[in-house]
Amino acid sequence: MLKQILVVVDSINVDDSSGSKANVALIKNLAAIGYRVKVLHYTQQNIHLKDVECIAIQEKKFTLFYFLSRLQRVIQRYFKVNLAQYLEPVFGFSFTFFNDIRSIKATLIKQDFSDVYLIITLSKGGVLDLIMP
Repeated sequence: MLKQILVVVDSINVDDSSGSKANVALIKNLAAIGYRVKVLHYTQQNIHLKDVECIAIQEKKFTLFYFLSRLQRVIQRYFKVNLAQYLEPVFGFSFTFFNDIRSIKATLIKQDFSDVYLIITLSKGGVLDLIMP
């Protein structure tokens, strides 16, 4: 029986950054050397990789952080006021960040880890470090 590796990653869209390209290369290489690879990704697109089970994590849209992040965006767009410079020093991160983390965590809680040999978290900029310290 092949050992399964679970990869949790913020993006597997190779067109959005070099970090995503590196993550996809690692994922493909793990599959190529014989591991069963399951990828939970927050790309917000249906992306499939050959010989890899890819599951898109759905964004939680009915949360306080989602509402606050959208409100912040609307204020910035229409009133040209960047609230991030005031809010992020207080909270440490943006409301969008907190909503993204909660969306990823909710999907992780539903996973069955009984046949997982190894869990790898990858990101473009440290997003997943708060989920699985």
